[in-house]
Amino acid sequence: MRPRRRISGVLLLGLLAAGALLRGQEPAPAAAQRASLDALDRVLGRLAALVARDDDPRHRASAGAALGDLRRRREALRASFDGSKCDDLKAEAILDLQRQAAWVRSAPAATSPGRK
Repeated sequence: MRPRRRISGVLLLGLLAAGALLRGQEPAPAAAQRASLDALDRVLGRLAALVARDDDPRHRASAGAALGDLRRRREALRASFDGSKCDDLKAEAILDLQRQAAWVRSAPAATSPGRK
């Protein structure tokens, strides 16, 4: 009798998961992955906005290359999700965001022609 109970329990869990998929609900791990990737995308979007505001062409090119690398690594996560890699990438993106914000904030203001 016990083996049947185990099999019926596994069968019940499988049917519940299939029912959730048929109703259009994502399984919990996929929803958590999507939330992690969406949070990473928001950080990358803010970083892209700051890079676009950079007035120094050399620094903008350097920051743009770093942003491109972060985006490439984010796309690699889409193919094979790893939660720890996603967290590491998000932390790195936040660090770059803070550096870029400090750079944009500390950029010298343009002076008018009559002032020294």
